[in-house]
Amino acid sequence: MTEPRVSGGRLRTFGAGALLIFLIVLFAGMVTDLVIMPLYTRHGAEKPVPSFIGMTVLQAKTLAEQEGFRLVEQPAKIGGKVPQGTVLEQRPLAGSFSKPGRVIHVVPAKEGMATEIPDLTGLDQRSAEIECRNLGLLVSPSGTSYDFSAIVPRGGIVRQRPSPGSPVISGQAVQLTISLGPRPNAIVVPSLVDMSLHEARQAILEAGLKLGEVTRKQTNLFTAGTVIAQSLASGTEVEQDTELDLVVAVPESSSGQAAEETPPPEAD
Repeated sequence: MTEPRVSGGRLRTFGAGALLIFLIVLFAGMVTDLVIMPLYTRHGAEKPVPSFIGMTVLQAKTLAEQEGFRLVEQPAKIGGKVPQGTVLEQRPLAGSFSKPGRVIHVVPAKEGMATEIPDLTGLDQRSAEIECRNLGLLVSPSGTSYDFSAIVPRGGIVRQRPSPGSPVISGQAVQLTISLGPRPNAIVVPSLVDMSLHEARQAILEAGLKLGEVTRKQTNLFTAGTVIAQSLASGTEVEQDTELDLVVAVPESSSGQAAEETPPPEAD
């Protein structure tokens, strides 16, 4: 008559132990998910990606390892006057924030052939870029500018450098000036808050203005990389080529101390 009681007691003890283990595992998972991982994600290790442009692939790999990133070499592109093996492009872009261990893709340069550049003026921007690409020429946003024109419709090519008929090497950079259409009676400052720095820069150029000083402010109240303030209020009427300063958000450091960094203005 006593055996069933012993067996029942053992079963109750085993069940209580199993329940206790389950609760411990559940609690540990909740702590990891709700406390540890958010702290790691928020403060963990985001750091600015260094610039590898202009380095050899070996130099870029060495710097990437020192900064805790992994470098992956992509197929080479024709680099024009850029020495073969020199990094032409990188993704993510320099200055963007990423966690250590992230893969950085770089594109090295290779040698190209000489040719003549055609007349691109009057073409729309897309057609001009396709013409350049077919010749192995490079058109980058930093080499693109904007100007008003009473002749060339908005979006067309007003000027180019090198000029039509000039000898060029495959992979050489081409600078294009895009028409903003006829000059308006007044140039109005656009609203740039909440835009990414890239979008804001594009909007500034397309408005006939210039990007001035870019200040980076540490804050967790706004999305990192977005504009949180501009030096001139939107709707303000200004002269052409007026410089517009921006403040861009970056994540706060783990210490919580705010700081500001003022890099040189981006090239037009």
